[in-house]
Amino acid sequence: MIDLIKPDPGDALGKSFDKWNLWAEDSACCDYSFKLELSELNDDVKEEMQELASDNNYGVNCFKMSMETFKDLQLMDFFETCSKMGKEGLSKTKILMTCSRSKSSYTSP
Repeated sequence: MIDLIKPDPGDALGKSFDKWNLWAEDSACCDYSFKLELSELNDDVKEEMQELASDNNYGVNCFKMSMETFKDLQLMDFFETCSKMGKEGLSKTKILMTCSRSKSSYTSP
């Protein structure tokens, strides 16, 4: 099972991981892992991504972001961050993006 961690606003990624992992340890009856959703991207978040992907205690190898939430330059920064993590020996790091369009902004052809 792969569960999605959605950090509370302002929470550190590691703190959110620990909270969700504790919930899973108490109730899981099968193997599980996590993907982690990003709601912002700044230098602190990039450092936490690196730590979560490289630390044997975490082993997060999937980060999710929404194209609806991030602007183009932020997307490029995210891709670059994941690419650097791969070059540093974290080749299992995956990029998971979702692309959705809000109904209010959609017009049919």
